[in-house]
Amino acid sequence: MKKQIIILMLSLTTAVTGLTACTKKIDKVGSSPAVLNGQSQHWKVELEYVANGDALDEIISMQTSITEQTMSEVTATIYHKDQEPKSLPVTEPELFKTGQALTFVDKGSVKNWKDTEQVAVEWKIGDTRVKEYVTVANKSASSSTK
Repeated sequence: MKKQIIILMLSLTTAVTGLTACTKKIDKVGSSPAVLNGQSQHWKVELEYVANGDALDEIISMQTSITEQTMSEVTATIYHKDQEPKSLPVTEPELFKTGQALTFVDKGSVKNWKDTEQVAVEWKIGDTRVKEYVTVANKSASSSTK
């Protein structure tokens, strides 16, 4: 009887150890709400990630420092690891003023904000087309996740 109890205990311990070894680590930081910020020569970009079920809604806002010129086209493209880039055109770019924050109505959806690589902003003034890349980072999480 004593031998059977020892064998049973060893079997259960082995089974539990095997199950815990197969568990997957979940990145709770990247799947929780966050705000990423970045800046280039002409643009400030903010990406806000808001919880929506088991995903995060991605909301982009941006400001420009371009003065005295009217833009005829503006498009922001968000790049993520292992996903197609999401391009968001500004519908009335000529109304976009210096220092004014513009929040896009269209939202993206991601599982993890850590997959966000960068934002490209492309605009046109007259016949000149310009593209700048903005690297975004979560300033508040950078100190706690290192």
